[in-house]
Amino acid sequence: MLRRANPLFLLFFLCVAVFPPSLVHADEFRLLPSFAEKFEYNDNLFIAPANLTPNQKIHDFISTTSGGLHLLSNTERMNFDFTGRVDQLLYRDNPNLNSTDQFYKAALRYSVTPDLSLSLRGAYDRDSRPDRELFTSGLVLNGARREVSSEGITADYSLTDKTLSSLSYDHGEYWYRSSHFVSMTYDAANLGFVRDLTDFVNNLKGRLNVGYTHYMFTGLTTDNYEATTGFEYALHEKWTFLLDGGARYTQSAFQAQQIVGVLGPFVFVSTQNVTTTGSAPIGTARLSYKGETTTAELSANRDVMPAYGSIGTLERTAITFNVKQKFTYELSGSLYGGYFLNKSKAAQFSATPLDFTTWYASPSIRYDFNKDMYLEGSYIFIQADNNIASTTAYRNQVMLRLFVQHAIME
Repeated sequence: MLRRANPLFLLFFLCVAVFPPSLVHADEFRLLPSFAEKFEYNDNLFIAPANLTPNQKIHDFISTTSGGLHLLSNTERMNFDFTGRVDQLLYRDNPNLNSTDQFYKAALRYSVTPDLSLSLRGAYDRDSRPDRELFTSGLVLNGARREVSSEGITADYSLTDKTLSSLSYDHGEYWYRSSHFVSMTYDAANLGFVRDLTDFVNNLKGRLNVGYTHYMFTGLTTDNYEATTGFEYALHEKWTFLLDGGARYTQSAFQAQQIVGVLGPFVFVSTQNVTTTGSAPIGTARLSYKGETTTAELSANRDVMPAYGSIGTLERTAITFNVKQKFTYELSGSLYGGYFLNKSKAAQFSATPLDFTTWYASPSIRYDFNKDMYLEGSYIFIQADNNIASTTAYRNQVMLRLFVQHAIME
């Protein structure tokens, strides 16, 4: 049974990080409160199709006031990082959409021995923005309240001086405060190996990963098995190329109703357990560049991922890029964007057929007054296509954001 997300695990992280005397005398300790104010204009809040009449597409001016806290504590054997933020969203023309969103994330890493380290991580979000998943999955939700929690543990062990192994487990929950969306839980396990291959080619690493993920929705479960292998290659200390390729095998189980007879006005149906399977190639490719004033990254990925808010999973192809350029010590600019194809046939990995294509692009400019204060302006254009309903939606968004932080313990 799905249960509501709960952020209590973050209290455990804070107790571990703050109270032990060893962390009070940490090699590095920082406590940074922050404040941010963002003003934006959005001409299509819910990314509604363009064929709707203008009064059906909601536009508004939105102000977001944010208060945050960053706690960092590092010792020779233990590293701890916690961030928390509360956003107060105020809509000028649609006050019924006003919301208080919360975001928390914590990570703890401990070196048991020189060869073995353990990592704990957790996150909790309570959000309401319709575009909360758009920039990572290409999917559009409405303004319904959602809570997300995730917890995970990883063990890294050096098998030899050139081979590193990693075993991880993650559990997560998505809970929606709306009957129009479907909650979800997942459990994921992954075993990976990285091998230094500099004996053959300088700056070359070999990679091998096997993983299993179990998704549970109301009335549907999906099991996904996958394996990939590849390499990571660094060229001239500025260029890095990563390539992983492999295959996945997916099995979905759900109940379907079938008409077995008709007698006058009466229709007789039976419920049957249905299992579907499928396999396909998957992979990840990433090219990154890190120069003195310019950084850039281009990545592509294909895998089975959850259809957030819907019943089931889908095949997702994602291509994203970002470029950052520093013009002067204070002034910098960036350009980032993405393309997503989310697709699942009827009764394949989801209860209904899904076919969405989304792309976005965003230029921005930023001025740093000092290391603790900056002003940033950006523009985002979004196009979202529902290929089943044959509709297209467009959105323009302009934002201005001021951010200030100040260390009270450092």
